[in-house]
Amino acid sequence: MDLKKIIEETLNIPVLEPFRPVIPPCSTYYPISDESGLVGDGDETEEIERYQVDIWNWERESIKQMAKLLKSALVSSGGSIPHISYSYDNNGKVWRATMTFLYVGEE
Repeated sequence: MDLKKIIEETLNIPVLEPFRPVIPPCSTYYPISDESGLVGDGDETEEIERYQVDIWNWERESIKQMAKLLKSALVSSGGSIPHISYSYDNNGKVWRATMTFLYVGEE
């Protein structure tokens, strides 16, 4: 089966070759959502921002150590306790630590 050909012919869009992330070690982040907090009378009181941070490196143990350091820094700067997961990116051939957390700021 030629999957690339099937996708291109069916969807009429190009299939990109596997990519490598920016040269590891590195990290990427982006805001997931931006919400408002409410009090009992319906007034908006605070802004709730949700973020995802990805840490990329060749060795799994090194991203675990970096994620632990970043977790401490995020919590001490007012962020929630991050949820951390680890995975191996087959396209980039690197390990990845994914952290999601909330930051609650006063309006």
